[in-house]
Amino acid sequence: MPEQLTNQFRRWLLVRYRDSKGRMSLIGEENRPFLIFMPEGKVTGSGGCNRFFASYEVSDTALKMGLIGSTLMFCQEPPWLMGMEGDFFSCLQRSARFELAEDSLKMYDAEDRQLLCFVKDENWP
Repeated sequence: MPEQLTNQFRRWLLVRYRDSKGRMSLIGEENRPFLIFMPEGKVTGSGGCNRFFASYEVSDTALKMGLIGSTLMFCQEPPWLMGMEGDFFSCLQRSARFELAEDSLKMYDAEDRQLLCFVKDENWP
């Protein structure tokens, strides 16, 4: 397992994601999704409204996410939040490989299209 994914329970902040229309969309500071890969093959985080958890497996740069479980809150504000969260969870489920740099993490689908782009949270823990 690439130690960098789990090194010191690093928190990754989402900065771009592929939305339901196939576009790469930017994320602002408000309600920013994040994830934390833990060494025992578990991932946890927030979709912006709901907390989530899943299992994962890695081999070299291949990534397989288990089914995502989450809390079931409904957030009315901002109005785009629930749609973005659904797109984020969908991208996580479709992730097939990743690229890891010092301060960034990118995830791609099986057709090698970028789905997600994260940056390391410099203020955590």
